[in-house]
Amino acid sequence: MKTGRLRKLAGFWKECFFMGNVCKMRKALMRYLQEEGVKCELSDGEIAFDYSNGSFCASFGVVDGMGECCVVFQCEDEDYAKLDPKDKALMADRVNIGLYNHATVYAEEDVFTVKTSFYFTNRKRMINLFTLHFDELNQSVSCAVEELLRMIDENKKNQERRIGFHIGTHDDDDDPQEEAGIASKR
Repeated sequence: MKTGRLRKLAGFWKECFFMGNVCKMRKALMRYLQEEGVKCELSDGEIAFDYSNGSFCASFGVVDGMGECCVVFQCEDEDYAKLDPKDKALMADRVNIGLYNHATVYAEEDVFTVKTSFYFTNRKRMINLFTLHFDELNQSVSCAVEELLRMIDENKKNQERRIGFHIGTHDDDDDPQEEAGIASKR
């Protein structure tokens, strides 16, 4: 019975400090973003913020006593959805291989996602790692958008180019027996 009481007490003290309290982690990041002039809001346990015409989302968790922050950017576009799945995977591969950083591009059916995450042990380290990883995330987003625009332009050029013959409309006045006779003369 004493052990259970100690566990409850230890859990209470962990929540009082920064590393055991996800709410304090969120508040610290929101305070940092607001000091930097970035408008942010908390919704469904995630911090949503806009930066340079893009919407980002940050979430926190505690894994084995260490804080984890995951920052995500998602882009939904109809031109992207029209691309061939091989082209989507090629775009993600080119960005992931071309940039050697912590952000990863994921090519999904109708949205592409750029994600990064990091672990931290205190508030100062969280802010330092957030700025580092967020810069890398922005680099990956800009490269992914450039690659996406290039692929969309290439796809449009390929669609404009016609391959084969242009066949006119079929007239109903033509006699099918006459057409069969012409085909048999060849």
